[in-house]
Amino acid sequence: MLDLWPADISHSRMRAPVTILKEQALLLDDKTKGVITASVKRLVDDDKEKNITDNNLFQYEFFIIAPSLADFHYRLFTISHGIELYPIDIKFDEYSKHDFADNNNEERHVSSERDFIDALRIIFTSKKTRKVIHAMLAQSAEVDIQ
Repeated sequence: MLDLWPADISHSRMRAPVTILKEQALLLDDKTKGVITASVKRLVDDDKEKNITDNNLFQYEFFIIAPSLADFHYRLFTISHGIELYPIDIKFDEYSKHDFADNNNEERHVSSERDFIDALRIIFTSKKTRKVIHAMLAQSAEVDIQ
């Protein structure tokens, strides 16, 4: 049989954005010793036809979670990208868009893995994110005292 596929087709150095997000979620869990965790949830449209017409977008939400506060979830951002992984649009809520988005829009556009990592570093180390995590830690400690 004639094989027309490249020999290195099964070898890739690319990491999916969701993999990077899940790694960061694990690191937050480690840093806070499980008091604050994070999770990544894929958004799936129930309308399969819509997925086809929306250029097969992959969408994920990144949540910071306080398990001791009845699993309180705070959505930090949402990402979306096509099958080729990049570019990525990072979407923020009204509370965060002024700090992270491009030109006060609700989104930040990144075009490579390096840009994505740089954007995540800005988001995770920002005063706003630290403030949310510190508030969740304080409230989680309050729950433990009772």
